[in-house]
Amino acid sequence: MAKHISTGRLAAALCCAFMAFVQTQASADEIADFYKGKQIMLIVNSGSGGLNALYGRTLGDRMGKHVPGQPKVIYQFMTGSGGLKGLNYCYNVAPKDGATLCQLLNSLGLAQLLRPKGVKYDAGKFNYIGNTGDQNGSIAVWHTVPAKTLMDLRNIEVPFAATGRGSESFYDPTLLNAMFGTKMKVVMGYKGGGDLDLTMEREETTGRAGPVISYLVRKPHWITEGKVRILLQVGLKKMPGYEHIPLMLDLARNEEERQIIQLMSSRSAIGRPVVTPPGVPADRVAALRKAFVATMNDPAFKEDMKKRKMLNDWRTGEDVAKIMATTLATPKLLLQKTRKTLGWN
Repeated sequence: MAKHISTGRLAAALCCAFMAFVQTQASADEIADFYKGKQIMLIVNSGSGGLNALYGRTLGDRMGKHVPGQPKVIYQFMTGSGGLKGLNYCYNVAPKDGATLCQLLNSLGLAQLLRPKGVKYDAGKFNYIGNTGDQNGSIAVWHTVPAKTLMDLRNIEVPFAATGRGSESFYDPTLLNAMFGTKMKVVMGYKGGGDLDLTMEREETTGRAGPVISYLVRKPHWITEGKVRILLQVGLKKMPGYEHIPLMLDLARNEEERQIIQLMSSRSAIGRPVVTPPGVPADRVAALRKAFVATMNDPAFKEDMKKRKMLNDWRTGEDVAKIMATTLATPKLLLQKTRKTLGWN
């Protein structure tokens, strides 16, 4: 009798496994049918000439072949309000069928928490597909500025180029001015990283806040020729090879300052998140996440990254979603203290 029950259970288990396989295969076929012959629009939340655009193109050029149906990836670059325009568009307007991806700026969570005016999205509701790379921010000055350390900027007023209030080009100088008395004059209205670089080359401004990696990839001669001086990096840990440059966290003089700086630095782990809008069917989100991981491990993609001197320290969509959830759960008292430090009501 026992043998009969065991055999029956085995048969039932095999039947369930077979049905699950059939359903999975049917779902995969449906996804391939959806994407076959289509184009995926990758909206990059910045100008076409910056590092964000380069990361977006490098991903898109390889990811399509890993998506069922092998759709072609095309690009749209959307600037405005320090990234808010693209964020709001992706959340509210972009098609929710899985044929639109958005590469967003890493400050999307902080903008929602600290400066919600103009924010028309919930960062916790995007479907995170992955992060093409962590990115430490930096405070850098042009070589004509007679400052060797960040604290030298307490005695020298330096115009800093910025895009808008939702970007790190605005956040970091503003925070440092408020907390340590530096004199970085934030000049806003530029469209993206390329414009920020150009204004420094022309010496219209002589400082900027932005990813450390942007100098290594797009302007390596600025480093080798001493055109730019990186005074500070912003992140939770130092970038390999840049251990000699202090972290903003190193400047904290007490626990309250440490908590505020850690909150502002947490965006480095969000990196360059790739998402779909809310409402995309779960099976298509799963397929896109799988395709993203396959792309990150694709030897051709890795070679592209190496040639372009880009970091391949990626994270899965699930990991990015967890980091964002932690950021959005920041206690209200800490948010109030951070706003106060920035001079915001």
